[in-house]
Amino acid sequence: MKPVKTYKDGGVQITMWPANNGGYTYQISKRYKDKNTEEWKDSKYLYKSDLEKLVVLLQEAINSESERVNYNAERVTSGQPATTPPAKFKYELADADVDDIPF
Repeated sequence: MKPVKTYKDGGVQITMWPANNGGYTYQISKRYKDKNTEEWKDSKYLYKSDLEKLVVLLQEAINSESERVNYNAERVTSGQPATTPPAKFKYELADADVDDIPF
């Protein structure tokens, strides 16, 4: 299976994969070149500068999926179900509920 799209900035990368449910999954990774061996390696540790890059890449990935969902919904022909974005969850606390919160 091939990735749908890859977002990169330096060694930080987000790879977008198709999921079985019709949506997507995302893989976050960081690669660096070992100075001693000259080999490329993966790291699970991020510096602050990596986090800043990751925030931008995540926003690009989110925007891309939103555009992809809208595009797919517009392409649907008569008689086929449309792909719609997930419903947003909204929860409002009643005044009585606020007193029950333990913090």
